[in-house]
Amino acid sequence: MADMRETERDTAGGTAMAVPEPASAGRETAVAGFDANGRLVERNAEWERLAGPSAPGADRAACLAAMIAAFAEIRDFPEADPARSAKIAACWAAPGEPVEARLPDGSWRLLASHDRADGGRSFLAIDITRQEETHALANRLLIENPVAIWAVEAATGRFAFANQAARALYGAARSEDQGLALIERFMMPHQRDIFDSRAAAPGRVDFVDALLETPSGKRLWTAGATKGIAHRGRALTMCTLFDTTESERADHEQARALEILNDAILNLDEALALYDADFRFVMGNARLYEQFYSEVAPPKPGEHSHETIRRLVEAGFYAIPEGMTQEAFLARTLAGVDPRPAETEIALADGRSFLRKIHTTRIGGYFVTFTETTAERRAERAEHEADRLVRTIVENSPTTFLVSRIADGKIIYFPPASQERFGDIESTLSFFLDPKDREDYLAALMETGSLTDYPVRFRRRDGSVMQGLTSARVVTYKGEDVIISSTRDITETLAMQAELERSREIAHQNEKLSALGELLAGVSHELNNPLSIIVGYALMLQDRIDDPALRRRVDRIAQAAERCTKIVHTFLAMARKRPARIEPCDLNEVIEMALDVAGYGLRTEGAEVICDLEPGLPHVAADPDQMAQVLTNLIVNAEHALAGKGPEGRLRLASFHDAEAGEVVVEIADNGHGISRDVQARIFEPFFTTKAVGTGTGVGLAFCHRIVTAHGGRLTVQSEPGRGATFAVALEAIAAPRPRAPAAGPAETHRAARRVLVVDDEPDVADMICDVLAEAGYETEACNRARSALARLAERRFDAILSDIRMPDLDGAGFLEALRRQAPDRVARLGFVTGDALSPPVQALLASSGRPHLEKPLMPEALIALADRLADPGRGDLP
Repeated sequence: MADMRETERDTAGGTAMAVPEPASAGRETAVAGFDANGRLVERNAEWERLAGPSAPGADRAACLAAMIAAFAEIRDFPEADPARSAKIAACWAAPGEPVEARLPDGSWRLLASHDRADGGRSFLAIDITRQEETHALANRLLIENPVAIWAVEAATGRFAFANQAARALYGAARSEDQGLALIERFMMPHQRDIFDSRAAAPGRVDFVDALLETPSGKRLWTAGATKGIAHRGRALTMCTLFDTTESERADHEQARALEILNDAILNLDEALALYDADFRFVMGNARLYEQFYSEVAPPKPGEHSHETIRRLVEAGFYAIPEGMTQEAFLARTLAGVDPRPAETEIALADGRSFLRKIHTTRIGGYFVTFTETTAERRAERAEHEADRLVRTIVENSPTTFLVSRIADGKIIYFPPASQERFGDIESTLSFFLDPKDREDYLAALMETGSLTDYPVRFRRRDGSVMQGLTSARVVTYKGEDVIISSTRDITETLAMQAELERSREIAHQNEKLSALGELLAGVSHELNNPLSIIVGYALMLQDRIDDPALRRRVDRIAQAAERCTKIVHTFLAMARKRPARIEPCDLNEVIEMALDVAGYGLRTEGAEVICDLEPGLPHVAADPDQMAQVLTNLIVNAEHALAGKGPEGRLRLASFHDAEAGEVVVEIADNGHGISRDVQARIFEPFFTTKAVGTGTGVGLAFCHRIVTAHGGRLTVQSEPGRGATFAVALEAIAAPRPRAPAAGPAETHRAARRVLVVDDEPDVADMICDVLAEAGYETEACNRARSALARLAERRFDAILSDIRMPDLDGAGFLEALRRQAPDRVARLGFVTGDALSPPVQALLASSGRPHLEKPLMPEALIALADRLADPGRGDLP
């Protein structure tokens, strides 16, 4: 410590020489100036504080003695020395020989002096307390430093100083030759030589990897340093020695780790390239050369990255975008090589793609990694294409599809088909007909989170109502619950279903009508034969009875029979399925016929029936049978409207000619309960009915409307609730047909010369036909079997043949075929009479044979006319 302090005092002495004059000295420096005669010239307050007051001119020796007495300790000057004060004063006055002294308060002063300009001398006491503290700390650090530090004399090698770490390293106590012993502990001769040759040299010598063996036999790796210094005229060598065993071990492990790291880098799956601070190539791993330089020369160390990229571009290594030149691509690529950390996607001409990442190193270089992204990009492209396909499908799907928020119904996604259907709307609230409909829809949806084919009613862009089936799911999108829904428009489907239901009902009604027709056909067939007998004989009796009373009775029989005949004909016409047969038609006759058929219910109810038919009514072009069906339906409807009114009920049937409109109008008016306006708007729709279940089908008025419209006419209704209803049929009037001149039948004398064969399985009918024709002058013969008739035809010649169709054994068709084979010339003389004209086989026979026929019940005039026609085939004016 003393030696180290002496070095510092040398420096401090130099500093004291630079201290200013007393007048400008600081508070911590005591200054006194003496002239050449040793007399006090000046002093500062700090001097007087330490040495006490002294007057100018005081003796220097007395003043210095007073100052020396103020100190508790003066280093290197023991108190037992009698000449202590004189020696201190002499040392203090000697240039370059400062003295260290401690005051009783523990602070230290450096006592120094310097010459004055007037030949005198100035003395200073400089406060060095802080320097002493620093020296103490430095001394402690030096002694307790874990690094071995020692000093030896350069000339002799003798030990001058050693800290604790050095002594521990030696393993021995202080001795004069420990410096030499330390050198002996260096295991390698060349290391000893280095230390021996350079230990005394000025400057610093570093050496590494010195293997040292301690007295305990432990071998350590060390690194040391030396520096030559001068101390009080002696040349010393300061030495340090570091234990680098752990460092060497760490370096070895680090080198091994670096070797492993280098091997790992070289064998990475990712391509890696290392560049210096100027972006010049340093090295690359195996993957780099494999991925990029299998066909192109790899970069050499020192090659700039721009040159490497240029060679790759010119070799066609990169995928150049369509429409871009190689030069433009090169310029863009070079501009993209940014030395800052960056990521860039690069595409190669062979279809591969890589993600390039540039990283900076701590020493200013760069390393670049290339991660192949070919599979990922292909997957992304496939996913993108799939997304585009899905979007295309969704955008072009005719199904209403949308995504909306649950809370406020705001539409998040609205494809064109939905926009076209619902218009430019922002919320689903806009197309629900009723807000409650949406509430019910949401309640059903939120119960399970999904709906399938939930029935809805929406409002379209044009304001019309759409019937639909919605399927919906609740999903989470951007942190909130949304509804994905798809709605099928089933408006047309429901309309088709309704139409199908109507068609089924029509088919059902047709089946019922068909069954009714078959029933009517059967009933008519059974009635026709007895009616024919009644009508025929009644008309014959009219001309033979002279008694007025009997004649009146016979007339009534004839009228009743004729009425029955018309009713049966009407039934048959209503049940008959055939195309419309348009001919001049007298609507007054049709009204009377319809009233005969449908008026019974009115009469039994006691209702009043008024017929106000205009005489001489123009004809219309219509099918009489279909017009009869229309008017019968309207009369039946009126009957239903008057039900329960009894004698107060009234039905008025009127006909008139509207000359201005050129139409014949038939009105059917009742005073029933009437029809409301909303019902009037739908009254002619198929299957619309206001009648109770089982009493109406909604077919009648629609059927009537269709028939009248097909005839070019109009069927209208006028009504007010409680004031009855009036249905009007208006058809275009036509000129009345010219009456045909009565056909001049053959004279009775001529008829007497002609024979008629009658074939009917009903003997009474056959006899009646024979009687009627015999009254007209014909010679007749009856056969009740067709085969018997064929036998008679083989025996005799007949001028006319009248045959029934439905007969046992051999029917009319079989009879015709047999006649064609047996007597083909007689076929032209054959005519049919039938009471079963509705039967499909009968209709087929009449259509295919082309033979004239009469439908039962038979009227005598028609029967005679048919016989005349058959007896004289040249006449074309007979039925």
